[in-house]
Formats: sequence, C-alpha cells, structure tokens
Amino acid sequence: METNAPTLREILINCTQDINSLPRLLNEANAGSSPIILNVESLSHENILKFLDLLYPLLKEINLHPQFPYPIFIMTDKISHHPYFIIIHALKDIPTHYQFKHEKKLTPREISLMRTTYLHNKKIKNLGPFEKEQDLQTFFKPCKILHDKIKELDYFETLLKKINRDEQT
Repeated sequence: METNAPTLREILINCTQDINSLPRLLNEANAGSSPIILNVESLSHENILKFLDLLYPLLKEINLHPQFPYPIFIMTDKISHHPYFIIIHALKDIPTHYQFKHEKKLTPREISLMRTTYLHNKKIKNLGPFEKEQDLQTFFKPCKILHDKIKELDYFETLLKKINRDEQT
C-alpha cells in the first residue's frame, strides 16, 4: 500500500495509438487508484466520439468505472458533454481537490485512515463498480427529491418574506 496521496495523472491520446494499448496505459497510470485525465485534444470530433464509444465497453471489460472511486476526465474542447465521462476543457475545470500533480507525503493519521479504507475495500468484493452505480442511483434518488423540495420551500419562504415586507411598508 502506498503512503503517498493519489496524484492526478495525464495520458495523451493521439490518432496513432491503438485502443488495445489503453488498458496497459491505464494500469501504468494507476487508474482506479488515482484520478486520470485522458487528453484527446489532438483527435478530431468524430474520432473523439469513436474513441469514447470504444472506451466505455473497454473499461467495463476491465472492471473499471469511469467515475469512481476516482474519475477518468476527458480533456477536449470539441465536445461539451458525454453520458458516461466527465468532459473538461482545461485543467482548471477539474475539482480543486484533484488539482495536485505532485506527490504529497501523508501524515500518520492519514496513513492510518488510508490503511483502514484499504482493508475495508479488500473485504467488499460482492458488487462490481457498475452494480454499485445502480445502488448509488437508487440511494440518491430520494435525496435528490428532498433537495428539490427544500429548494422549492426556500423559494416560497423568500417570496413570502418579500410579500410581508411589502405589506408592512
């Protein structure tokens, strides 16, 4: 087990690369154990779409989810969204907690927590990453409904306060 924090890795994809070499590249970049950027800027729009259509089944085959435990970001400005992958246009679009490219030595407390997490992860083998995604969607659906209701309630409370304030003046 590593004692360094997971670091952001970037893989440059060009048109001459074979899709069959991608599992090796992902393995070398520690995909699944650290966030990955697949930079496809050198590809045309059509080739990016073809690449992504081939990439998703490939990830499924090697049992690697494109969004967790660590995401696989696709860097391009030629497309704006994709149903399976997180599309970014520049490094600044990555969430700040992933924006570190240097190795950071963990504190003893962080090492202890990482060791515990690692042991728990080793024990949990009953669901693959794609089945976990379905469970997460089932779990978060009521949370999303609650969020929407609270947002609506907040809107109406704000509206009521404005009406009351206007009546008093």
